Amino acid sequence: LHALILDQGVARPDVTQQRNRKIEFVGDSWMTGFCDECNGGLCAAGMNTGSQMAGEDSSTFRWGSYALAWPQLLCEDLQGNCHSTVLSGVGFRTACHPSWCVPNQTLPMFWERALATDTSSQWDFNAWTPDVLVMLAGINEHFEDPMRDKEAVLHSYGKFMDSAHERYP
Repeated sequence: LHALILDQGVARPDVTQQRNRKIEFVGDSWMTGFCDECNGGLCAAGMNTGSQMAGEDSSTFRWGSYALAWPQLLCEDLQGNCHSTVLSGVGFRTACHPSWCVPNQTLPMFWERALATDTSSQWDFNAWTPDVLVMLAGINEHFEDPMRDKEAVLHSYGKFMDSAHERYP
């Protein structure tokens, strides 16, 4: 977007109602909208070659839109004030597949930040407290992989649950 031209219009006060329900989402691809715009076509290129996750352009894969993801739709249906820490490929202990991801990038680490890309930023949990915390993650932990330490994953999940309960009793 290089320019925006508006008519003279009229300045009006915001007439939208204040939303009373506070909902926080923490999760992985299932919450981000991962592949919610996939057409089921066969990927012709890239690391998902051969998968049924192609987008409209055959050279792309895993098309998704958070605007169409279920947390966003639920938030709108409930007329909620929502906050989301949702990242594809990230879990409570693991960041995506071990052969191509950066270590030490987990959901609990991002959840603590005010800005996901700024490792020094800290979220103020007292400034905004949700009525409900919805968590759905685990697909990226690769429990079927015999090289993964399942007990360590469960420990990380439990630690995160304890941290969430501590902040939101």
